[in-house]
Amino acid sequence: MSNKNLKLLLPLISGLLTGISFIIPYFGFICFFSIVPLFYSILYCNNNSAFSSVFIFSFAFSLTSDIWFMNIGNDLTDNKLHAFFISLTIILLVSFVLALFHSIPFSIYKYIVSRKKIKVNVILLSFIYIFGEWITGVFPPIAFPWNRLCNIVSGITPFIQSASVLGGLFLSLIILCINGYLSIFLHFLIRKKFKESILAILCSMSIFLVNIIYGYAVMNNKFPEKENHSVLLVQGNYPKKEKWNHVPEEIVKAYIEIAESKMSDNPDIVIFPETALSANIFKDQTLLKVLTDFCVKHDTTIITGAQLKDEELIYNVCAVITSGGIHPDIYRKQILVPFGEYNPFGIFTFISSDFSAGKECVTINTDIGKIGSVICFESIFSDSVSECVEDGAEVITILSNDSWLGASIPLYQHHTHSIIRAVENRRYVLTSTNTGISSVVTPYGKILAETEKNTKSSVSAEFCMMENLSIYAFTGNIIIIPSCIIILYGSIKTFYRNKRK
Repeated sequence: MSNKNLKLLLPLISGLLTGISFIIPYFGFICFFSIVPLFYSILYCNNNSAFSSVFIFSFAFSLTSDIWFMNIGNDLTDNKLHAFFISLTIILLVSFVLALFHSIPFSIYKYIVSRKKIKVNVILLSFIYIFGEWITGVFPPIAFPWNRLCNIVSGITPFIQSASVLGGLFLSLIILCINGYLSIFLHFLIRKKFKESILAILCSMSIFLVNIIYGYAVMNNKFPEKENHSVLLVQGNYPKKEKWNHVPEEIVKAYIEIAESKMSDNPDIVIFPETALSANIFKDQTLLKVLTDFCVKHDTTIITGAQLKDEELIYNVCAVITSGGIHPDIYRKQILVPFGEYNPFGIFTFISSDFSAGKECVTINTDIGKIGSVICFESIFSDSVSECVEDGAEVITILSNDSWLGASIPLYQHHTHSIIRAVENRRYVLTSTNTGISSVVTPYGKILAETEKNTKSSVSAEFCMMENLSIYAFTGNIIIIPSCIIILYGSIKTFYRNKRK
């Protein structure tokens, strides 16, 4: 097969395999070799094709892993044919934009590469790639850092521990380096250069093993913890089209009934998901009394998602309800879902909601400690959670409503972000969702308890407040600095080369 065909086929295979590894739970290990074809196409087929190779890879990766976007059209129209074409248009557009953002940094690769330093090229490629992962989460309303490599391996607990040092992007960098040196191994093996191939696979294995050994070593050390507390997560399981057909009294009653069935565990806090309750709880004293009476009866605190109307503005909020009423500190969601919670360009009339964005992180002081919260879409942005921790949060709650995403794949994918956020910040993460997956995740990324998807249920577990900052919570994404230097250097070289022409 010609180099021209290979440089098209290999990235495509790589993208499809990597996408599959993110849509099937427990198949995350595939990403430790699925990116080998991409590296091979860039390193050995044509150095000048880095941009096109990464574009093909990223497009195929997004198209595969985000296949659940095909459900979105069903929420916009009852006509199945129209729904299909709307969904197809959305997934193609999203995949194209993400692939473009991801591949643009690789346009400078050919100006900084050295054919004699293939091992160095692997490092350069890996740093440029994580720059692409980072940049896809920077510019709203098109920011969508959903498909990061680190999330694919969230189930391999020892491997992800280094995220507490340099974040999820560092895990992606490690995965890329492993794949890069495997591609060198494959190249030399095909050419029967066994000495070079052995050195390459030793490099790949060493990177993997060092990270795993570090993970096990960290997991054997106990972090300083305060006293144990218990939490009850309540999963209402209201499909999107049905939820707002119920009157507020029915919804409050339903959540209270689910919680009552597990109150024998004496939870310190009970958590309802995103927008579990309507704006009425801030105005209707009868509804509020039902909730406060529940808190008095069981000596507990409710954390819930709700809608808050403030004059002409509507906010998606996290509110705390105690025996004394609504806590004065209310967190307003800062990062809204474009085209879902607000209309960024004002041209799409089918958007039913128009929320306003909050302006700041709010850490809520309660009787058991300081609670930080992020709401749904915000959990895929690592900075949102680390900002809460830096502000003093001793535990993180994630309130989510994924009913509009689909029944399976996106619920699993979204949950991987809860795991990575827990490890990055060394905090317990308490995730309460409408349709799943609700869970309690330890600072090591272990799942203590979780609900089944798409069921009306609840789950309880113990957790601890944590005070110490992880290195990542303190420094943030400093791993991106070398990437920025490489991109800047390559851009300068590109500019001067083009100027000479």
